[in-house]
Amino acid sequence: MAGKEMDASTNSKLKILVLAKRQYSGKDLLDDRFGRLRELPLELAKLGHRVAGICFSYRQRQEGVFADYYDRGSCVVWHSVNLGRFAVSGLVKYVVQASRLTREMRPDLIWACSDSFHAIFGARLARICRTKCVVDLYDNFESFKATQLPGVRPLFKRAVRAADGVTCVSRRLADLVVGSYRRDGPLTVLQNAVRPDLFYHRDRTACRQRLGLPVDAKIIGTAGALYANRGIDALFEGFEILAAKDDNLHLAIAGPRLGYFGIGGGPGVI
Repeated sequence: MAGKEMDASTNSKLKILVLAKRQYSGKDLLDDRFGRLRELPLELAKLGHRVAGICFSYRQRQEGVFADYYDRGSCVVWHSVNLGRFAVSGLVKYVVQASRLTREMRPDLIWACSDSFHAIFGARLARICRTKCVVDLYDNFESFKATQLPGVRPLFKRAVRAADGVTCVSRRLADLVVGSYRRDGPLTVLQNAVRPDLFYHRDRTACRQRLGLPVDAKIIGTAGALYANRGIDALFEGFEILAAKDDNLHLAIAGPRLGYFGIGGGPGVI
């Protein structure tokens, strides 16, 4: 994170409050011990900072306080709150919990991530308690359905502009934030990584045989949401152009599609 205030974190220990949703990318932050929203707070705790988080669950999960330990003994203390059947009461409970924890912890920094609502609330909470706020964009939140609700998008963009720091998952998203949101403050590209115990080099032929893929073909592959609002049409159109020039080219796709499928099961599509 750019800026003198952020650079000081390497020399002094900070109290950091994380605001995140519990379910994202088809996984559960606590149950599956998954992803960016878990790993980055753990790395901050590993550096010696005191890190606590509130994870808001849109599904019924066990509520309470959970300690997520790193292998060296450092941990992130998560407070899990359910939205519940009645959205209004669930939101009130979440706001009350976040406000209480903020008063008790007095964080030096609020790290707001997950979606547009967390960015908006994080920026507001930081103003109220007069502390720093960093908004993390692990995706283009404008493509999320919730951001389409009236009034949400301008509030989200305002929160991003006003944040003390912004982290983006890619350079392309960072360029969008600077150009479209008019963000002129500290901004850092913080890409996703992979766990080496799960992702490592394997025998290509054996893997293709196990997955039923053509052994000698050139394969373009993608795994993730095959939604029109994620720009998946660009992949399909590009494949059709390239496949017209190369009979040995295949497209292997995997992921949910919510009834949408922009390309049929034609030649070369797996």
